[in-house]
Amino acid sequence: RCEEIDALARARNNTDDVMGRIQTTSLERLDHLSGEMGDTLCVFLFTTNVSELCDQAFIRRAGGEVIDFGRIGRGQFQSILAKKIRGLPIHPALGEAQEAAERRLARDVTNWMFSPNGHDAGQIEVTLAGSANKITKHRRDMLTGSVVDLTVQQAAKTAKQVEKQGGQTPGLTTEVLLDAFDKQIQGICQHITEFNAHTYLTLPEGSRVASVRRIEQPTVRPFDMERAS
Repeated sequence: RCEEIDALARARNNTDDVMGRIQTTSLERLDHLSGEMGDTLCVFLFTTNVSELCDQAFIRRAGGEVIDFGRIGRGQFQSILAKKIRGLPIHPALGEAQEAAERRLARDVTNWMFSPNGHDAGQIEVTLAGSANKITKHRRDMLTGSVVDLTVQQAAKTAKQVEKQGGQTPGLTTEVLLDAFDKQIQGICQHITEFNAHTYLTLPEGSRVASVRRIEQPTVRPFDMERAS
């Protein structure tokens, strides 16, 4: 298994001499006809967020199937989130068992993230070349399994720090998790440009992005307003 394979399998016209030699050696090793590997069953699992940068010869040598996971929907999000928070300390409601707390937390975060009538007016506005229409992308449009994983890790660290500092709500809470998702997605938005928008967003195939505008967000976060009310 190798993550971020684009670092090793970068298209050779985009690599320097050293990387070119390394990649040539990798291609030779992947060749199923090479001596030592000729009779050996090898299973390769490579991942990347920028498959278009990978050398096509490398992909052919690896063989098998190329699967694009893309963004995740409501059901997938809740399932992945439930898996990632399983076993973590959750701040429970009165008399609530651990499993019930996990289900409630995953449900509440999912409902907030995917609410059609929620407070998310949009994070990114995209204009495609040749079109005057603007496409608005929300937090839910930028979710992947990796984003959920990183967010839960950060939220767990934050909850642990709060507990060490004598916080009144030890364990993961809805507010801590939503805050972590908001920060993670805001970080993604800062990196989206017209040149890499297709990497972060689901857009019409073959379209070209003319411009990207980050939508100004309220100073007070929506989930803070809901909690205050």
